[in-house]
Amino acid sequence: MKASPGAIAPVRRSPAPPQRAGIQSLEVGFALLEVLSSSPGPLMLRDLAAKAGMSAAKAHRYLVSFQRLEPVVQDPATALYDLGPAALKLGLASLSRLDSVKLARQRLQPLMAETGQTLPLGTVVLGSPATFDTAWDCAVARPVATAARQLSRELGFEAA
Repeated sequence: MKASPGAIAPVRRSPAPPQRAGIQSLEVGFALLEVLSSSPGPLMLRDLAAKAGMSAAKAHRYLVSFQRLEPVVQDPATALYDLGPAALKLGLASLSRLDSVKLARQRLQPLMAETGQTLPLGTVVLGSPATFDTAWDCAVARPVATAARQLSRELGFEAA
């Protein structure tokens, strides 16, 4: 069928950028893990399912598989669901790879520039002396870091 003369052609929109193919069922099931991770404690099936936006029957099927792999456990006495040992293992592995000093430096530099204030970065490991990061690009930070080091020594947190 030909368009009549003078007819306005439909607007052609450029297609949305293609998304990489994934496994939708993993993404759906992950909602249950997200709910458990943000919950202050174990949850009943109906509450867990409702917060994840799915039916209890659907949530139960995912939870059975999650229990086999252990990111989720179910207390046999209460029937409540909670995060399991595999979730802990993943979390600890992620934490062990986290460079907290690097992350803090990335956030402190813009904050120092915005406020014009010196912000020393201190780290403490239990049983070890306190240490202060002196690797700043800002000239005013060096005297403050030196003063903080001196104060730390005087308080007995850092070896002289």
